[in-house]
Amino acid sequence: MAASLTPQQIADAVAVGMLAADSASRALGMRITAMAPGRATLQMTVRADMVNGVETCHGGILAT
Repeated sequence: MAASLTPQQIADAVAVGMLAADSASRALGMRITAMAPGRATLQMTVRADMVNGVETCHGGILAT
C-alpha cells in the first residue's frame, strides 16, 4: 500500500500516527506546523513550568 502513496502522504500519515501515540509531546503542547518528507516543524508555547532559574526555557525542554 505504501508504494501507492506519495512521499508527502507518507509524511502526513507518520505525523498523525506518531503524534497520536506521543503523550509527552501532547503534554508539552507541541503542534506540527509543517510536514514534508524528511522535515517537520513544530511549535510549542513556553509555559511558566518550563523555565529555569534565570527565567528562560530550560535546555532539556528545548532539546525535547
